[in-house]
Amino acid sequence: MSVRLPLRIGHKEECFIVEEATEGHDVRNIAAVINSAYQKVEYLQGGVDRATFTEIQSFVSNPRQKLYLCISPSHEICGTILLDFFEKNKAEIALFAMHPDYQGYKIGPMFMNYVEEEAFKKVHAIILKVIPLFQGNLVKFYERLGYKDTGEFIDFPEEDKLRYIRPDCRDRVVFSIMQKNRIRSAL
Repeated sequence: MSVRLPLRIGHKEECFIVEEATEGHDVRNIAAVINSAYQKVEYLQGGVDRATFTEIQSFVSNPRQKLYLCISPSHEICGTILLDFFEKNKAEIALFAMHPDYQGYKIGPMFMNYVEEEAFKKVHAIILKVIPLFQGNLVKFYERLGYKDTGEFIDFPEEDKLRYIRPDCRDRVVFSIMQKNRIRSAL
């Protein structure tokens, strides 16, 4: 299933498509988008891919997870969001990535809004993990989208993720949990 997201860029209306990743999608293109979006993150090791082909294939085949793709008007994958239904009433958003060529045009917030609507059909709350020390602008972005800091922290990196983090940053990388709750109608 796919949905169209109309968006005005300059004087032109463009139509982006959001669809769920399937076994038929090219995992190399998906990985390239994710890795290009994460390439200038201060705490990450240079030369280490944020997402591998194997990881992407596991997201697509895991029934608990949905990997959404944003497709450009020229039919290129330009964004990703992983939705993980890890608890009965909560989902986690991860791997929110927009290719650098598509950042700054309000495509990401529209894409995120669609994925949130899909999540809220099944759960009451969505969480995401941010690293405030290194991702202050990202925290502000999520706050504009309605996410609130829960005051909860999780140590990072987890043992299997150490390869991502620069050695000089490992003791300063801590996840802060942000959450957005479904707004119930008064009717």
